[in-house]
Amino acid sequence: MPLIAVLPGDGIGPEVTTQARRVLEALGLDLQFEEAPVGGAGYL
Repeated sequence: MPLIAVLPGDGIGPEVTTQARRVLEALGLDLQFEEAPVGGAGYL
């Protein structure tokens, strides 16, 4: 099972990565996601 790093960042990043993840999940592929804070969210 492939592991995909989800790094939303700041600004519009969280909105875009959420929708991209939904698309990948809708494909029904055997994927695993791991989210990590980057940008301002990772600094705080």
